[in-house]
Amino acid sequence: MSREDVLEIPVGARQDIAGFWHRVNTAPCEECGCPYDYSLDEVGVIWEAGENVEEDCLDATCDCHITPVAGLRFRLNFKERFTA
Repeated sequence: MSREDVLEIPVGARQDIAGFWHRVNTAPCEECGCPYDYSLDEVGVIWEAGENVEEDCLDATCDCHITPVAGLRFRLNFKERFTA
């Protein structure tokens, strides 16, 4: 048993936009708290909440609801984001 198997228990599988299947786990959005799924086998592929707004959502206008990423690779341009 690997360390990953002990720390993360996959909740299921989802298809990305290209039709490939991924083992996924769920985590809360940092801004509103609603759950999103992320791929365990390919870094950066996520499925955000979209229209699924939880009862205890902190911000229904959060990007994960308004412009959700669904089965796409989420990329940050660190050079632009972290340069002064």
